[in-house]
Amino acid sequence: MNGSHGIAGWQWLFLLEGIPTAIVGLIAFFYLDDKVADAKWLTGSQKAMLEANLREEQPAHALHSVKDGLMHPKVLLLSLIYFFFTMGRTA
Repeated sequence: MNGSHGIAGWQWLFLLEGIPTAIVGLIAFFYLDDKVADAKWLTGSQKAMLEANLREEQPAHALHSVKDGLMHPKVLLLSLIYFFFTMGRTA
């Protein structure tokens, strides 16, 4: 379809792949439920169980600084691994 209707091949590719994706995204936005309580396909006991599970998984709302994040042991370990990885490639 390259050149058809004055549109380049890559533009046709964007149109043919992008339009259906955008339509499905809009349908999903309006079709899917936002909350467990809004799900019509769950029974009352299933909704209660899921709500309890979600409440248990809620993280504590504590404010952290950037320094706390950078000084976390896992971040330091991964930074060290990345450092040695990049130094090994340049040699």
